[in-house]
Amino acid sequence: MKNRNSENMTSIEIILNKESKKKAEEVIKARTGLKFNEYIEALVQKYANEYDNEILNNETQKFIDEAGRGDRTNFITAETTEDFFNDTNI
Repeated sequence: MKNRNSENMTSIEIILNKESKKKAEEVIKARTGLKFNEYIEALVQKYANEYDNEILNNETQKFIDEAGRGDRTNFITAETTEDFFNDTNI
């Protein structure tokens, strides 16, 4: 969770009885090699990143949608620009 701003974090509390926690720790260690807290942190980070990517994808799609409605000459993709500059016939 190093990449996340603490203001945006939601507190997660996991409550397990001793027996359940011990079993969970054993299973997590066997499957992942991680300690229980490391695994939970990695899991939270994974879903936080997926959430960030979903927001980014939504914002990108909104930009593409808006660009499609406007003056198309102002919307040049990186691929088109790269092709233009790499074209040796120009």
